[in-house]
Amino acid sequence: MTTTRNRSRGSLFSQSYQGSFSTYTNAMNCSVAPSWSSSYSNYSEALGTVKVMTDSVVPRFHERVKKGEVFFNPMYSREYTIHPAQGVDGWCRSITTYCTGTAHPFQLEWRFSNAYMSTFSLFTTSTVGLAAAVSETDVSSAITEASTSVLSERGRAGTSNLYESLAEYEQLLRLLPGVFSSMRTALLAKNVLSRAKAAGGAYLAYRYGIKPFISDVEQILTGMDARTGRQRFSSRSNLSLSGTVVSTSSGVFGGMQNYTRTQTLTENVEVRAMSLDEYYVTQLDNLGLAFKNLATVPWELVPFSFVADWFANVGDLIGSLVPSPGVNQLGGCVTVKRSRLLDVRDSNAQAVSGTTNVVPYSARKSATDIIRSRGGLVCPGFVIRSNFRFDHITRSLDAISLLLQQIRR
Repeated sequence: MTTTRNRSRGSLFSQSYQGSFSTYTNAMNCSVAPSWSSSYSNYSEALGTVKVMTDSVVPRFHERVKKGEVFFNPMYSREYTIHPAQGVDGWCRSITTYCTGTAHPFQLEWRFSNAYMSTFSLFTTSTVGLAAAVSETDVSSAITEASTSVLSERGRAGTSNLYESLAEYEQLLRLLPGVFSSMRTALLAKNVLSRAKAAGGAYLAYRYGIKPFISDVEQILTGMDARTGRQRFSSRSNLSLSGTVVSTSSGVFGGMQNYTRTQTLTENVEVRAMSLDEYYVTQLDNLGLAFKNLATVPWELVPFSFVADWFANVGDLIGSLVPSPGVNQLGGCVTVKRSRLLDVRDSNAQAVSGTTNVVPYSARKSATDIIRSRGGLVCPGFVIRSNFRFDHITRSLDAISLLLQQIRR
């Protein structure tokens, strides 16, 4: 029996500053030397950090952990921080022709001090948390993808699939001479397309034929020495998402400098899923001859099934639906970390008509919001992969090589 616990720490508050609006002028009295005069004001800036957490208290936790129990209780935490403003005071000078040629020509300058701290009204002490830049739909899909991947790996003690290798060994034997032939063609062909096509064929043969076979041989040798008996295994899957929202606006600082405000909200999401299982491992399991491996072989033997798995989790979904007899799940969870940053910058200050800039105004203020949660694995489902882009070098090479094979001369 667990007990829910709620905790909080910190607060948001208004920090007071004294600022000034200063002018340097002789008020068009050309017989008087200009001098500085200042009027002072109090400004306030929102600052602070708020932390909240909801988790579970397990009675006799340490005692039960020593006995081998494991716990994956729900948890939610949030840490929101408003950071201090940074900036440069604006300073302008008037362009005038009054009192030209006199001892004290008319002069007018103005400058603000600390006023940039009060310009970010969107940061307030009533604000607790930032908006999202990654949609809830995308996060939910990533949770399903990670959970499905983990459930597919349950019950596979070995990392190889010897059933698939045995089913394809005849193709591999026929493939070897073709690899050398393709390499020879690539080296001797005068036509650029023929050379590229042959090189792509040799690459694919190595990548999806020879290399997996070598890996399987290594895993078999490792599996023969692996320990058997009742063991615990953890299956894991890690995914990441990111999003950015940018907006711009304009404003006037002190009535003398026009500036551009850029507001950028970025979010990075990390999704981690895991399952802890216990079962009796046999020598066959260590060699990759587990029941689940046999049940998923038909999909692996479908031509270009790996291409489908680039874009969708078909293979993982099939594996997750295959039973894992004898496997005792001790627990599992999905953790999600959402890191958000709101960055607001005032820049590109330009003097209004009739004035010139001595020092351009600029300012920056930011807030961070970190949300962590832990929950259970969700039911397996079909999703489009979150990372189906071709930003991985191996996937790009695979795609180019496959495309070349489809070109007919």
